[in-house]
Amino acid sequence: MKLLFVSMLALCSMALSQAGETFSGAFEKKSKAVSGNWILEKDDQGWFIKIDSSFKARNGPDLKFFLSPIEFSKTNGKNAATDSLFVADLKSVKGEQVYRLPADFDPARYKSILLHCEKYAVLWGGSDLVSAK
Repeated sequence: MKLLFVSMLALCSMALSQAGETFSGAFEKKSKAVSGNWILEKDDQGWFIKIDSSFKARNGPDLKFFLSPIEFSKTNGKNAATDSLFVADLKSVKGEQVYRLPADFDPARYKSILLHCEKYAVLWGGSDLVSAK
């Protein structure tokens, strides 16, 4: 009985720590102008990315957000979408935006957030996922 209680306590502790985990950063230019801050966090409806009001990007065709398993410094236009999670088409080239992630999203699988023109394989920019804790 004591072992069951300890196991349940450990599971609850892990769930609470993941629920409160957040990641944040600032976009960096790779090949085109992009700037602003973002936060990746979880609420009672699941994970989401919030782009803050300081966000600005040069306009272009087919701009999309991806979460990549590759560190930002190692990404380029050719590998940006490889094994990445497509988040959504960019809603606007400036201002606050929110993007909901799939229910099965696991942040441990990704290392960076990218803004990428998939049609022409041009990586605008991005940022590494860094824990805000």
